[in-house]
Amino acid sequence: MKLSITFSVIVAILSLFFAFQNNEPVTISYFQTTFEGSLALIIISALLVGFIVGVVLMTPSVIKARFESKKQKKEIVSLQKELDDSGTISYESEGLGDEGAIK
Repeated sequence: MKLSITFSVIVAILSLFFAFQNNEPVTISYFQTTFEGSLALIIISALLVGFIVGVVLMTPSVIKARFESKKQKKEIVSLQKELDDSGTISYESEGLGDEGAIK
């Protein structure tokens, strides 16, 4: 987490330097729409849009991973309790469907 924040701050500072050095006006044509603005503003806007698209596309997998993690933590607690109570764990292998006990 600290690494991503540090990286974000570095990118923001570099973007500011870039913006101050590249303020020439440019014209962007997209389909039939024409937009005129500074080079830095257009590039930073494109980076921002790319970041937002990346976050939106990544969100479902992050949510799925969190639900899976919670499910596995509950299973670990349940198995630990069963082990503490009886000294053995009954399990069913998801891959093979066999039942057994760990002693």
